[in-house]
Amino acid sequence: MDYILIPGEREIVVKQQDTYLKEQWNLTGSHDGGTSRCKQAFWLQHISDADRNVFLVQAVDATGESHTAVWIADFVDRTIMKIGPEHFAGLVCDSTGNTLGSRTVMSRRHRIILIFPDACHHLSSQIKDIVKLPYFAGVIIIVRATLTFFHKSHAGIHAFAQARKDLKISRALDAIGKTRFASIIYSARSIQRNLLAFQRIFRRTNLNFDYQEEFEPMLRDDETGAPNLAAIEFQSKLGQLISIGLPAARVIACLESNYATPGDFYLLWHAMIGGTLDVVQSTSQNSRFPVEVQEKVRAIIHYRHAQVFSESGNLYTPAYLAAAYLNPGQYHLGALIVEF
Repeated sequence: MDYILIPGEREIVVKQQDTYLKEQWNLTGSHDGGTSRCKQAFWLQHISDADRNVFLVQAVDATGESHTAVWIADFVDRTIMKIGPEHFAGLVCDSTGNTLGSRTVMSRRHRIILIFPDACHHLSSQIKDIVKLPYFAGVIIIVRATLTFFHKSHAGIHAFAQARKDLKISRALDAIGKTRFASIIYSARSIQRNLLAFQRIFRRTNLNFDYQEEFEPMLRDDETGAPNLAAIEFQSKLGQLISIGLPAARVIACLESNYATPGDFYLLWHAMIGGTLDVVQSTSQNSRFPVEVQEKVRAIIHYRHAQVFSESGNLYTPAYLAAAYLNPGQYHLGALIVEF
């Protein structure tokens, strides 16, 4: 019966959904591809209406397809033409490979629809660029090793749970995920949050973990009270990694709201730039970055900014600035000209 009832019910739902969407205006479409645990490729398409309701309109198995820009554009176009291009205000997708090419194809087919690069993916790309700097290579290795060890070692899992219970630390470790934005920053922050638990574990439990010294107090507990250089370097750079990534991570969290607008991205992007530069240019003795790292971070920010907001950028669109300017709630932007 499931071969009859489920497809039949699906057709009823799709028909009602299409009828509703054909009566709506200012729709926004989004699409993205992925791979299942069985290594099968799939593509999804969603549509949001003006009331922020989100509809899944397509889900196709694309394992046997060549995901060219034209194929992706044709996939998206099936729904647009069924509902009517005049009902759409915008389309958004990430900027990886052929997905970026599909945006170009769609912009030529439908001149009346605004085409947006995905803001959250763009911010995530900036975080990835900063994390890849050689300055952070050592701390990233230790973060990944720590997450792996305390996820797989039974003795480590037990000791960590007991230490958190004793110290009343409610939140555990956050894994580095493939689909969650800024997960490396949240993972690093979770390790920093549990430093006291790790120190308790390594004092009381004999674990075969390669980086125990990095988690010890910065001043040794022995008679000398000498500085622990390995701990100082790791814990200081861990704090720097978190502080330099948090502005972008917080903006991503804001923009993932269903109520975020293109104008919000314009404002929050510039707020993120200010917050990140404040961190990297700080003269505080405990968080000072080397000059060459400051220059590389500024270069990354400038490059990512120019991609979207400069007319020569490969992701350029004036729509974000226009949306911020035309928002009646942001009237103070009328006399604001931002140059970066």
